[in-house]
Amino acid sequence: MPLAWLAWGLVNATRLRLVADVDWPTALAYGLPDALLWAVLTPGIVGLARRWKIRRQGLAGSLAFHGLAALAVSALHSNLDALLNVGLYLAFGPETEGSPGFGAAFATMLRHLLRYTVHINVMLYFLVVGMVHAVDSARQLERGRRRTLELEARLTEARLASLQRQLRPHFLFNTLHTVSALMGEEPEKGRRVVRRLGDLLRASLRQGEDHLVALDEELELVRAYLEVEQARFGDRLAFDLEATRETRSCRVPVLILQPMVENAVHHGISKAIHGGRVRVAASRVGKTLEIEIVDDGPGLETGEAGTFEAPAGSTLGAPADGSPVPGIGLSNTAARLRTLYGEDFLLRLEPGASAGVRVVLRLPCGEEAKA
Repeated sequence: MPLAWLAWGLVNATRLRLVADVDWPTALAYGLPDALLWAVLTPGIVGLARRWKIRRQGLAGSLAFHGLAALAVSALHSNLDALLNVGLYLAFGPETEGSPGFGAAFATMLRHLLRYTVHINVMLYFLVVGMVHAVDSARQLERGRRRTLELEARLTEARLASLQRQLRPHFLFNTLHTVSALMGEEPEKGRRVVRRLGDLLRASLRQGEDHLVALDEELELVRAYLEVEQARFGDRLAFDLEATRETRSCRVPVLILQPMVENAVHHGISKAIHGGRVRVAASRVGKTLEIEIVDDGPGLETGEAGTFEAPAGSTLGAPADGSPVPGIGLSNTAARLRTLYGEDFLLRLEPGASAGVRVVLRLPCGEEAKA
């Protein structure tokens, strides 16, 4: 920006040299200080441009504000320019009899500047505002592009991690062993397990490029997973999926519930002697969607509870209270949420009301996450 104003000062000096027919030293003496004043005023104009951005919504109001600001900056520039020019003239100009005093010379110069340079000053003000808008828009687009690339990478990692968990040998072995046992005694139930296993794998593979899906779709994937596990655990595993009507159309990150439900089954129910129940409940308060994943297993070990809000300045995915991260699943989930929603989410791990573990997820319920 300083180099740009230096160039403007040279252009202004050239204009004075050609139009006013003055020598180069005099033209530079008047043209360069004008540019210096604009360089001094530019940080203030940049601050106004970023504080009151020109947007399509409220365009008339923002244009009116910047119009008045342009006139005010132009008047300030003219006063400072007149003061500087008169001071330079009186200090270094030729001494002649009958020369006007400082006050008279300042008033004459100011009237001249206000008459002939207001339109140029207003144009320069809006030129600075336009450049700020262009630079900020370019930076915002670049940040959005980088965030999209990061999000796509994390989504790919989430898909691969989910498939790895679902396709791991002992998962398939146990499921197929269950199917084999059921085919002899309860063939219909065995066929249903095979269908649900197929649904689970197809749902993981068919996710498109969208980062968000309806909560209904996400819950269907959770249901398929729990039904397969229920066939393995039998009466030791029960589950409830509850979602109010107004939550079912809410958009949530794809595969966001899978790692939390898996934790409830493998770290909760499977370790309980008599098994237990997994409950997934979704409710909505205003524009906020809250999802609870609760199990009645043995509960948390010391130091495992924490809040995964990923506040500014903290390690991404680390609990805000400094407690250790209980496994990779929740920290990866928090990282994805931070990428999608910035700081506008909550992921908390805490002991259940009477036993087990409760995971609370809060995020905006809308068509799109934040860019």
